[in-house]
Amino acid sequence: VTRSGALCGTLRPADWFGEVGLLKNRPRSATVKACERLAAAECDEAGFERLQQLAGAAAKAAFDAAILCQLAPLLRKVPQFESLDLEALSALADVLAFKEIDPGE
Repeated sequence: VTRSGALCGTLRPADWFGEVGLLKNRPRSATVKACERLAAAECDEAGFERLQQLAGAAAKAAFDAAILCQLAPLLRKVPQFESLDLEALSALADVLAFKEIDPGE
């Protein structure tokens, strides 16, 4: 990796580059040249946006699963919900609104 002709870094397997230009809609800020034969994947702006959506969806799914793991035992304390499976509890959690209540409220 070079900037203004000066070596500023070396990429390793699974590293990426070019995302700054895609994120900020700017020309590239560095030049990357291969030192040996390699395989690389590339994507255009639309592909990059799709990758961001997929990553966001995966992160949301992981977050939702973590929340459900915390909520399931609480929800199962309600007699009507104690026999529900995780899918039903997840649907239930989606429609519930949670808020913090201060002492005395």
